[in-house]
Amino acid sequence: MRYYTKGIMKEFIFDRLVNKENICNLEKEKTLLMKLALNKENVVVYAPRNYGKTSLIKKVIIPEYRDKTKNPFVVFVDLMGVTSLASISSRLQLSIEKELSTVSTGKSVWENLKGVFGSFNPNIEMDMQGNTSISFNINTEIPKKTFNTLFGSLGELSKKYDVLLILDEFQDITFVEESEALFRESFQQLNIPIILLGSKKHLLQNIFIDSNKPLSNWGKDVVIPPIKYETYHAYIQERFKQKKLSITLDESIYLQDKLNRIPENINIICNELLENNKGIDICRVQIETAIKDILFYRQGRFEEFMKTLSDVEEQILIRIAKEGCVSSPQSKQFVSKTTVTPRTISKTISKLTDDGMVDITKEGYVVSDVLLRLYLEAFR
Repeated sequence: MRYYTKGIMKEFIFDRLVNKENICNLEKEKTLLMKLALNKENVVVYAPRNYGKTSLIKKVIIPEYRDKTKNPFVVFVDLMGVTSLASISSRLQLSIEKELSTVSTGKSVWENLKGVFGSFNPNIEMDMQGNTSISFNINTEIPKKTFNTLFGSLGELSKKYDVLLILDEFQDITFVEESEALFRESFQQLNIPIILLGSKKHLLQNIFIDSNKPLSNWGKDVVIPPIKYETYHAYIQERFKQKKLSITLDESIYLQDKLNRIPENINIICNELLENNKGIDICRVQIETAIKDILFYRQGRFEEFMKTLSDVEEQILIRIAKEGCVSSPQSKQFVSKTTVTPRTISKTISKLTDDGMVDITKEGYVVSDVLLRLYLEAFR
């Protein structure tokens, strides 16, 4: 459901990027990131999945960077699930091609490409409106050479443009052999702002804190914390009032805690409340009903996901969900509720954590997707 207030659409957005007008707060982070980018600083941005960091970058930082620089050239690469240097290079190549096609028009194409891509053979096509499409024939038989050449092209492009490089879900390079050392070497040769985004804190710590790793102590950290209860409460109230709904701060805090204070999940439930209620004070009865309905609607996708797990992974994930939070997975209390050994539990949780299904918090291990956790808790 969408509403307009003074020309600005106010809604609970989920399952897609959140536009600037509907991002809840993050003003401090926006100001800091813009300052660092314009100063050509290197940054590591951490927040759990669905906290809004990608929306902040794509819908706020990138547009403002384009406005505030003379010749912007923004390369955004999503590294989620990369498995090899070839897959990293392929995604980087596509992002460079896309941005070049955007900034290059007509007569400027050849000048922009001159001396930039070495032995790469560019394919340049223009439609009847003069829109340019650029691609490259790259020999991928030598992955390291391709990787280095692509990063070298960014260095050449930075002589003509204000290049900004953004790498999302950067922690997934952990699973690609030699990639950390290659990224370090490439980063050192670039005089451009680089923003790395990550959602798996334990993997990011392995990359940037371990003194034996190539990228140890690289860049400045920007951590996106949970939004203050009062701030999100005001955000919810602003959207609720358009349908004459209201919610007390106490009930709002209950809703936020129930959903682990994750904006995406809060918006899903709040939208469900907005769609199915009018002119009432929202209390826990309506909140629990909305959650139950959402879990029912998504039952199919949850069950399909569970089919992708091994029997042991499924058992451990369900057990963690039932417990809510597990501080010691190898304790007798936890082991006694499973049919596997402490060693197998440790290996399985390590894999589930690396795959992003389980998070490590100060209190212990939790299921990352709070809606999946609630589903498993209620229906398994």
